[in-house]
Amino acid sequence: MKINGETEGYLTMREDAWKNDKKLVLKFFSEHIRWEASAEEMIAKELANSLAADRPLPYLMINSKDANVLFSLEK
Repeated sequence: MKINGETEGYLTMREDAWKNDKKLVLKFFSEHIRWEASAEEMIAKELANSLAADRPLPYLMINSKDANVLFSLEK
């Protein structure tokens, strides 16, 4: 990932999770390949919310190296 032409880090996607489980898992690494954060699709919570609302509702959990809590990102 580049910001103003400078490499700030790397955004990756776990292919095995996507191919085998149809689950989105993103990871962000610093310029020096240190883990910074992850975002992972929570399929069970997503399915429950989607069925209750009768429409697709994505749900992701975000984990950061600098945070003591997990953050949820949902529509």
